[in-house]
Amino acid sequence: CVAEMPNLVSLREKTQEQPIEVLCVSDETSREVEAFVEKEGYPREMFLLSPSDGDRWTPDGIPRTYILDREGKIRGTHLGAAAWDDEKVVNLLSNLAQSGV
Repeated sequence: CVAEMPNLVSLREKTQEQPIEVLCVSDETSREVEAFVEKEGYPREMFLLSPSDGDRWTPDGIPRTYILDREGKIRGTHLGAAAWDDEKVVNLLSNLAQSGV
């Protein structure tokens, strides 16, 4: 997460005019997340997993990134760090968002 957060923040900034949401989910405690966000100065749109989330968001490794459609269906996943603000990724997500996926 530490390595990817700058790229995710940049992706969010690059796609802010489009119907794309960049959300960060953590299984850490709210205190741990708040301390990290405050220390690094990241946006506060962080979500914590709860027991009711079940296995849907249980990754087989971290970091795990999910791409969801408008109905919340998982359309793609990526295990490991990535340059999420790379032009190719931004274009792919923009095209998906415009196609209604």
